[in-house]
Amino acid sequence: MSKKNVVVLGAGSAGTTIVRALTKSLDLSRYDLILLNDRPYFVHLPAMARLATWDDPLGEKAFFDLAQVVPAGKGTFTVGKVVGVAEGAAGAGGELELEGGARIPYAALVVATGSRWPDFIQVPATAAERDAHLGGWHASFKGAEHVVVVGGGSVGIEVPARHPARAEAVGISFVLGNALDAAPGKVSGVTTRDGKSLPDADLVVHAFGAKPNTEILKGAFDDALTARAPSRSTSSLRSAATRRKQAAKANTHAAVAAANVVAFLAGKPLPKSYKGSPEMIMIPLGKSGGAAG
Repeated sequence: MSKKNVVVLGAGSAGTTIVRALTKSLDLSRYDLILLNDRPYFVHLPAMARLATWDDPLGEKAFFDLAQVVPAGKGTFTVGKVVGVAEGAAGAGGELELEGGARIPYAALVVATGSRWPDFIQVPATAAERDAHLGGWHASFKGAEHVVVVGGGSVGIEVPARHPARAEAVGISFVLGNALDAAPGKVSGVTTRDGKSLPDADLVVHAFGAKPNTEILKGAFDDALTARAPSRSTSSLRSAATRRKQAAKANTHAAVAAANVVAFLAGKPLPKSYKGSPEMIMIPLGKSGGAAG
């Protein structure tokens, strides 16, 4: 009898941690474990505000080849962009459609697609495109005299701290509780929607938070999507997507998801419940400072 597929879609902190857990608990004589991602390399997102703002030698540690995540003989890593999901009857699995027409059937699917972040830290698919993207932003930040940051969350407040040598020379303005229609990148002055003019602004940075990457779930998993939240899940994390993730919570999510995938495939009650994790935020400030809370 041919083996069935268990697919982990998304290879960020959660997806890679779940795959590592499944390589130890999944019956690999009956199932093929597949890690599927739309780019061939891992991105350490907490480092991206730093790496997009200036050319940091630590950048080499923020990316690595995803092929090394799945041990030889324990599964496979596949690069592909999912454009459609066809879910079968309850408990019967389904099929993923990839860009280009390829299809991957699955007996169990773990969606760990994470979130889409503002443009300057949302890196492209290939390493060459990534390096060009980051190089363009490095040049823009280096030449800027008045940076306008739209948003003041964890990404926004980190941006000015990334110019420690030019902190007094570079003007920084935050757009908070307002909106700016200007696209991110170089500009020649901007005006907010409420009419505030910043005529000498020369660089706009969007830093107004992330949006969960759940567009592919529409249609197949409408019952897991709500009008206000991008996805929902039970305490067993049995749904199309887990909760809104932070990298620090990946280990807790992975332990629950991996155990419940194995039980689901065996037709057993799901043994694990997600009890929640402490809420925290860590903000690097410059090369040697920061805060956590």
